[in-house]
Amino acid sequence: MRKQLHRKKRNVTYVSQDCSGCALKPSCTTAERRTVKRHLDDDALNRMDARAINIRTAAA
Repeated sequence: MRKQLHRKKRNVTYVSQDCSGCALKPSCTTAERRTVKRHLDDDALNRMDARAINIRTAAA
């Protein structure tokens, strides 16, 4: 898997080398390779989202 850091866009791009041998490829992508972008602060954003959901459900 290849990784590229984009500091200005604040994300990391992961690119697989080859998906042709993967059994999940038909349900994952039609492209030759799979590309995934992830925000640098994604972990913190997910934690904040989980806290907000817990606060909303507790108030209901």
